[in-house]
Amino acid sequence: MRRTCPTYHRGALFRLATSASRRRGAALYVYVLSVTMIVAMLGTAALTTVRLDRLATQQDSDLRQARRNAESAIEMFLLFAKTRTNWRAAIKPNVEVGSVTFGGGSMAIIVDDPADGDLANDPYQPVTVRGIGRMGEAVWVSEVIVDPIPTPHDSRISEPTFSLVNATRPLSNDTWSAQFFKPQLPTEAVGWRVKYIEAYCQRD
Repeated sequence: MRRTCPTYHRGALFRLATSASRRRGAALYVYVLSVTMIVAMLGTAALTTVRLDRLATQQDSDLRQARRNAESAIEMFLLFAKTRTNWRAAIKPNVEVGSVTFGGGSMAIIVDDPADGDLANDPYQPVTVRGIGRMGEAVWVSEVIVDPIPTPHDSRISEPTFSLVNATRPLSNDTWSAQFFKPQLPTEAVGWRVKYIEAYCQRD
């Protein structure tokens, strides 16, 4: 029996080897490209996370500073009102005033008379004070109600020489003896209150 061997042509073998090499090279290229894209996406995500965390931290810091600025604005107003007897006439009601800028932030106040909107008509009406603090893009508003308390020199007596102790005087609908009372207190006292008042009336 005569055996026959398969015949291979060199050109065909070269083409087969070249095609296999190209397929392996293309697969390797796709693999490397895919890994590179995944690494790039992970890096971008990490940078985005860091950037968002930094932004959130900055916003939180700005908000805390804005709150401190708002509280400082109220404290500055209280000092101003304590040292200026005519502060009600100097401030426009319900208008942002006293703006001070510092360190990238600012503070201001808004004062309003909730009773009638007029700050100057009654020095003993409570007022609403809003402190406005700003820092960057953050804004904080703090609000307090200030209720003025009469001081000793505010005591109103119709007659300076009139004594409220064992005193007599005529009574009528349009006269009064005192609107506020401020007794002499010991230095260690922190407050006082009137428990009772004795008044005796007689008909002439």
